[in-house]
Amino acid sequence: MTTPFKRIANLSIKRKLKTSHVIVIEGPLACGKNTTSMQFAKSSCDLTNEVAAYNTKLMLDIEFKRALEGQSPKLFREWQLVPDLLNAPQKLFDDKNVKCKSKFIFTESVALQADKSDVCCKLDNVSKIRMRPLSLFESSDSSGKVSLAALFANKDVKAKNKLTKEDLAYLICRGGFPKACTDKENGKEKALRFAFDYIKNVIISSQCTKTNTIKDPQRLLMILNAYARHIATTASLETIRAQILSNFHDTTYSQTTLYAYLQGLNDLFLTEENLLWNTSLKSRSVTRNKPVRYFVDPSIAVAALNLNPDELLKNSEQFERLFKNLCIRDLRIYAQALDGEVYHFKDRNDLICDGVIKLNDGTYGLINICLDDDEIDNKAKELLKLKKKIDTHKVGEPKFLMVLTGITPCAYIRADGVYVVPIGGLKP
Repeated sequence: MTTPFKRIANLSIKRKLKTSHVIVIEGPLACGKNTTSMQFAKSSCDLTNEVAAYNTKLMLDIEFKRALEGQSPKLFREWQLVPDLLNAPQKLFDDKNVKCKSKFIFTESVALQADKSDVCCKLDNVSKIRMRPLSLFESSDSSGKVSLAALFANKDVKAKNKLTKEDLAYLICRGGFPKACTDKENGKEKALRFAFDYIKNVIISSQCTKTNTIKDPQRLLMILNAYARHIATTASLETIRAQILSNFHDTTYSQTTLYAYLQGLNDLFLTEENLLWNTSLKSRSVTRNKPVRYFVDPSIAVAALNLNPDELLKNSEQFERLFKNLCIRDLRIYAQALDGEVYHFKDRNDLICDGVIKLNDGTYGLINICLDDDEIDNKAKELLKLKKKIDTHKVGEPKFLMVLTGITPCAYIRADGVYVVPIGGLKP
C-alpha cells in the first residue's frame, strides 16, 4: 500500500521494531495508522471486518497460535475489537517449546478501558507509539529548513517563510487529517468540509466503541463546542461546564457527566492535554498544576465552533489560540521523532512557557508561540525570565530558547540568543 505522505512516525516504528516484538500504534480515526503500518507489515488482519473478528475470537478460544499465523510482522487493525488478542503474543513468547521471532503490529482508535487494563499489564516487550494527523512538514506546507534536532545541537538557522495569515487560517481549518490534505489544488472546499464530516462520523462510530461513556451525540456536540471555546487555556472542568449551561441551558449537566464524556473524547484520542513541566527552580515558586486544553488537531475545534478561514481572520484572539493548537500538534510530532515529550509551564505570577520539549536524555528546550511579529519581543523576554528561574545546577541549561511564529518572513537568532522560527519552516 502506498501513501502520498512520508510520515515522521516511520522513524519511531522502525526503531521500535528493532527492539520490541509487539508494537501498539494508537491515534484518532483516519490519522493514517493503518496505511502507515502497512508499509512495514507483511501480513494483516482487519478486525473491523466482522467475519475476521469472529474467526479471530474463535481461534483464540480453540488454539491461540492460529490467530497469530501469518508472515512477520503481522498487522492487526483495530485490535481493541478483540481485546483478548493482545495477550496472545505474550503466551507465544512464554511457550518454552516454541522459538518465536515473530513481530506484531496492533493499531487502535479507541483506548482500552480500565476494566480491561489488565490486558496491557500482562505484556512484556511491548512498545506504544502515538500517531496524530499530519504536521505541516508532512503535508508539505512547511519547508523544513529548520530542524528541531539542529536547535538541540545549537546550530544556526536559515529559512524563509512563505505562509501568510490567510494561509495559516486555511491550514488551521483544513487540519492535518490525510484525506483532507490529499488534493491541494482542486479540493479546498472539500478539505474544509472534512472536519465537519469527521465529527459526525466519530459521533456515530462512538456508539459502537468500547468506551461506554459517550451515549448521547447531542451532549457530545455540546462538550466539543464548549471545549473548543477554551482551547489553549487551563480552563477547569467547572468553567467548561458553565460554558455548556450558558450556551445550551441544560441545568442537569453535572460534572460527573462532563468528566465521563471528556474521558470518552480522550479515549478516542481527540483531546490531548499539555501537562505541566515539573522542574527544579532556584526559589520556591508555586506552579499552577493545570493542563492546557488542546485537540489532537485544530480542525476539530474549527468544526465544533462552525468556523471558516474568513471568520477566523476576523477574530484575532480565537485565531491566536487555534494557531497554538496547530503548533503544539506539530511540536508533539517532531518531539516524538527525537524521543521527546511536550509540556508547558505556568507559575502563580502567570509566567508562561507554551511548550517545553524534554528529551529522554534529560535535555530540554523552551518555546513560546505567537502568531504576530509584534509579540515576539514579549515572548522572548518571558523565556529569558524563566531561564533565570530554573535551577540549572540540577537540570542543566536549556539547549535553546525559541519563539515559534506564524508570519515571520524568515528564521533568525536575536541578539539575546533566542531563536525566532516560523512554523512554516520547522521539521523534526
